[in-house]
Amino acid sequence: MPLLQRQSSFGTSNKDILAMAAEGAVPEDSDDAISDDAISDDAMSHNSNSSTVVHQQEPFDTIKFRILELCRAVLAPENSEISIERLYGGCSHRIIGVTITNEEDSACSRYVVRLPRNPSDDKNTERAVAPLKILENSAFPMPRLCKFDVTSLNALGRPYVILERIDGANYPSYFEHLPQERKLVVAKDFGKAIAELDSIRSDIAGTPGLSPTDGSLVVNTQDRSRDPVPYVNGPAKHTVVQMMLAYMCGEIMDFATDPYEQSFLFDHYRSLLPVVFQMSEVGLLDDSDYFCLCHLGIDCEAIFFTDSTLNDSESSIRILHSDRSIFGPPFMACSPPAWLWARENRYNFELFANSGALTAEMQEVKKCFDDAAGPVYRKYAYGAGYRLARQLYRLLFVDYSSRGVPVILREWPKVYESLKMAKEIEDPKVPAIETSINDHMQEDGLIIFE
Repeated sequence: MPLLQRQSSFGTSNKDILAMAAEGAVPEDSDDAISDDAISDDAMSHNSNSSTVVHQQEPFDTIKFRILELCRAVLAPENSEISIERLYGGCSHRIIGVTITNEEDSACSRYVVRLPRNPSDDKNTERAVAPLKILENSAFPMPRLCKFDVTSLNALGRPYVILERIDGANYPSYFEHLPQERKLVVAKDFGKAIAELDSIRSDIAGTPGLSPTDGSLVVNTQDRSRDPVPYVNGPAKHTVVQMMLAYMCGEIMDFATDPYEQSFLFDHYRSLLPVVFQMSEVGLLDDSDYFCLCHLGIDCEAIFFTDSTLNDSESSIRILHSDRSIFGPPFMACSPPAWLWARENRYNFELFANSGALTAEMQEVKKCFDDAAGPVYRKYAYGAGYRLARQLYRLLFVDYSSRGVPVILREWPKVYESLKMAKEIEDPKVPAIETSINDHMQEDGLIIFE
């Protein structure tokens, strides 16, 4: 029996839907087993439209007709029966289940249609598709990409992604109830997935995307232009330090001309420039010559446990989405999933990822994951220096937050001194650092340090 997946039991065949549509009738949905507080999910009773109201999304009772049209156009062969059902989604995406039954031999194919809850987010669909295309020939455990369209020129009238449907359960509802032997299998398979990401490389850092002209893979660069360039699997064309300095100095020059921005962003970037040089001095930023695929959204909600048996032939997990993927330095791919071995650390606070306050069973789970994730992961995952390097990189290129700046500035001096002592690096001359920064922008006539 497959693992329990919380979902609506609503299922309507295409014949029934078309008949009711012809009569102008819409079936009433009954989902009494689902609590009213799950307002972020699609599985709502017809008396509770919280999901539709909160997310400003089209009601399931109307969108299912276009889903049926879409599946008939891109998935279903002739002489097949299509049933549509609502499944639990996430905060930003709704998930709709599709089952296609061949009437000749009763063979079933099962899919999920994934689309943004809010149509204003449709433009981000390519960010979900591009990593899946990059990973489709790899050993990374994910649902198979079946069909997609990043335009609105289809029966649905919106961009969409269709994936194979996986039977199983997600982490919060299932992992803690597993026997220890099974937990170790999951930890090993998850570690292998992290190790696989290190083998997916790009010659530049940026966000995977699709070319608007021919649909080929591109990388939207993480310089200030954000221009797309063709995706190339090769050694890095530039260093992390070069990329950071070029970006930060360009931003500082822009901020310097804006009195309001200068009041905090100018000061923030100015204060972080010495940190970049110091991280480089102690070997944190440029100790590798490649950029790899970094999945920044692998939290406990993204892991799905499957029904595979306890052997090495198939992974016991699937990672359900890859929207928040970037090509970045390998330390960015090695954020430790502390929630795997510390249930109270569900929100993955890296600061406590290597805490010794674990039971013997959870220490065993952590060791199993670490061993499977490999030496690159173990090098970058737990050190305070790489943790702060990840925070700095995310702040600059992923999701800037002014609250992250004082955290880095508060913690970094002690970490820096410790790393200098460990590597027997002499104290750098502060004027030398300032001169290096000023030289970087001398031709623009802007002096950062006075």
